[in-house]
Amino acid sequence: MSLKTIRMWTNLHRKDGIVFTITSRMLRTHLMSRFAPRFVSCVCRKPVFLSRLAGAQLLLLVTCCADVTLAGGGPENVVVVVNERSWASQTIANYFCALRGIPDSHLIYLDWSKPVTVTNVESFRREILGPVLKAIQSKGLSNQIDYVVYSADFPYGINFRSDLLQDERWTFGSITSLTYFAPLVMGKEPAYRGLNANWYMRPWQMRPGQAPSPIPESRGFRTVTSWMKGGQIGRAGGQHYLLSTMLGYTSGRGNSVLEVIDYLKRGSKADGSLPMGSIYFARTDDIRSTARHFAYPLVVDELRRLGVHAEIIDGALPKGRNDVSGLAIGVANFGWKNSGNQILPGAICDNFTSFGGVLRETSSQTPLTDFLRYGAAASSGTVVEPMSSIQKFPHPMMHVHYVRGCSLAEAFYQSVQGPYQLIIVGDPLCRPWARIPEVKVDGLNANETVQGSINLTPIVVGPSGVQIHHFEIFMDGKRIALLRPGEMWRFDTQNYADGYHELSVVTIESSSIQTQGRVVLPLTVANTESTIRASVKPAGTIRWNDPFVVTAEAVGAQEIIVSQNQRVLGRIPGEKGQLDLVADTFGIGPVTLFLAGIPASDESKKVFLSKPIHIDIRPPMARSSLAAPPNGMVPGVALERQNVAGRLSIQKTMPPHWPVEFGLQTHESYVLSGYTQVTKENVYQFQLSVSGDAQLFVNGELIHAKTDDSQPLDYVPVTLKPGWHEVTLRGTLGSKVHLHLAFGGPGAYSVGQRQFHHVP
Repeated sequence: MSLKTIRMWTNLHRKDGIVFTITSRMLRTHLMSRFAPRFVSCVCRKPVFLSRLAGAQLLLLVTCCADVTLAGGGPENVVVVVNERSWASQTIANYFCALRGIPDSHLIYLDWSKPVTVTNVESFRREILGPVLKAIQSKGLSNQIDYVVYSADFPYGINFRSDLLQDERWTFGSITSLTYFAPLVMGKEPAYRGLNANWYMRPWQMRPGQAPSPIPESRGFRTVTSWMKGGQIGRAGGQHYLLSTMLGYTSGRGNSVLEVIDYLKRGSKADGSLPMGSIYFARTDDIRSTARHFAYPLVVDELRRLGVHAEIIDGALPKGRNDVSGLAIGVANFGWKNSGNQILPGAICDNFTSFGGVLRETSSQTPLTDFLRYGAAASSGTVVEPMSSIQKFPHPMMHVHYVRGCSLAEAFYQSVQGPYQLIIVGDPLCRPWARIPEVKVDGLNANETVQGSINLTPIVVGPSGVQIHHFEIFMDGKRIALLRPGEMWRFDTQNYADGYHELSVVTIESSSIQTQGRVVLPLTVANTESTIRASVKPAGTIRWNDPFVVTAEAVGAQEIIVSQNQRVLGRIPGEKGQLDLVADTFGIGPVTLFLAGIPASDESKKVFLSKPIHIDIRPPMARSSLAAPPNGMVPGVALERQNVAGRLSIQKTMPPHWPVEFGLQTHESYVLSGYTQVTKENVYQFQLSVSGDAQLFVNGELIHAKTDDSQPLDYVPVTLKPGWHEVTLRGTLGSKVHLHLAFGGPGAYSVGQRQFHHVP
């Protein structure tokens, strides 16, 4: 890593970001015994502001502290990145955060209006990765975030040609892997594209003919840890990474939103379940398969030693197996639906093939999303032709790391030497084989009202045999203390605003994997008489596009702020009043609102916080199908032009400048129409990017309107009942001939002969 990159990365962990509050005598003693005395002076009961140190010293100190006390792998270590203009992105984030208990402060909302296929690395740095890193820092979370997780409707591929000094063959990477290599990418250092760039992985049996050696130990992950070449934990000069996955991809050849929610639910329920299924390694004479054959026998032996059934099978897929708890195959195309197999919750299913991660509308190979459709917790694929390089795909030992108890993201990234082309889609926190410590807190009960200072002692109650290294205390998602086993912590509630909070106590076990267990204790701080009352009408369940009202009263407040995931939705002036909102602000699913009373000028009064208001946003009302479709329809959509007689039959509407071929000009009016048939009631989506004004109708009813000359990508959900539906887009082009309308669920495909018919 260059000095430039070291300085860039350490600048992200300055005073407002990485602040180690060290309260444990254990840490002081441990550092004295392990490291030079010059580090001991930095260990105290006050925050250590690491920005005071030079870059190399900072990395050394961060590494030492991380090696001694810190572990990753839970909701407090995750930020979720959401495309706020996409109902699908918000919906998936709503469900994932509810399932995994992601703190409200750990969501980052971006307005990504560009295509969700491929973007260039400059846009990625400027509009996605850079803002994400800046948000982590501004939230004061830099010392605890190990996972950057993207919800739907971000680009799956990144073109990094501009980072190269000369033209080369491979210039595309994935959004998840370039996030993993964040320090190098932000530093514009193309070393991220190396076949051994990932030093978190310890290489093992990377090619045929190597002498057998023991499979390396499995390890937990921390961003602040410095990884050295060869997989060792270093003191300085190593690499730092950020685990990253995409929760779901719902455009192109992606999944439906409901499919994504389903596999996220299955994955969250799998934690600690110790699946009784089998992990299969499929073997054929295809190079996609033979590239990994040499590693299968030792991996299978190790899995069996760990008590998990594993099997090498001949053929592209297992057949008729109802116990698939893991899978490694290598084939261009497969048909899982007709295989007779059943995927168990929590399973990683992986295919070694060229275009499994190419998720645009068209490609020649089965996408990774097919495994997810049938219940896998995660899958992966390359976003561009990688050739048969095992370094670019998960090594079969990924399943060993997973079975030993690593999280899904840890298992993946410990198994890919050069992951820059690999996109990973699924639940990064899933850990079916983890032995999860159970913890309770002596001195505090859930939903208790507290004031002043109270003494708390975390206690591990199971399972038997688990050795605990330390505890971490979080308040509203932010780490505030570290404790050794048996140590008491004095909790001064006067440091926090009156009202609702959540205290999380996380226990870290002593193995190299550092498995986490946790208890979350809702509480109310009441050091003053400040109160705030709030309600929503209608309460409980609200339709996606329906209005609702938040009513609040906070005596002594000059204003009341209404927020969701720290997004300010609006302000109520004075001590009481109401705020009118529309449910399409939030996506679909479980949503939590918070209110904060901001006191008048009296500085002795603190902000006071409401209890959470939980609402459930339901999909739009289902639209009935047509009584009968018109007679004489043919595949495609119809285009009608202003002042031009007749209807043109359009078979394909991709790329977005397709109207040029049919004579459509700037500032000209048009009508694009067709009929589509759906087989089940579901939430489908339109994606619209058009120059000029446009109105989108379903069965003659307006569902979306655009009135300016910009051409961002708009996302429009619609619930359709089974049968035929008429779709019409009316508009007048603006200063460019640009028109893209896609429809789907699962995925989203440009309107045309694939899904639509029209009357000639």
